Amino acid sequence: MPDLLERGRTAYDQAQWQAAYDAYARAHAAQPLAPSDLWRLAMAAYLTGRDAEFITILERAHQAWLDSGGLIGAAR
Repeated sequence: MPDLLERGRTAYDQAQWQAAYDAYARAHAAQPLAPSDLWRLAMAAYLTGRDAEFITILERAHQAWLDSGGLIGAAR
C-alpha cells in the first residue's frame, strides 16, 4: 500500500486526477487512509466527475479529522 499512496500523492501533485483517483481508491480499499489522503481522494473524485462519491469521501475525511482532533482540517 505505501507504493499506492505514493503514486496517488505524486499523481495528485502533478494534477493527474484520474491516476490520483485510481491509486488512492486502490489504497483506500486495502486500508483506511489518513484524513489528508481521504481529502485528496475526494478532490480527485470530484475532478474526474464522481460527484456522489466526492461527497461520501469528503464526509469520511471530515469525520476522520474530527476523530483525530484535527478541527481545522474538519472545518475545511
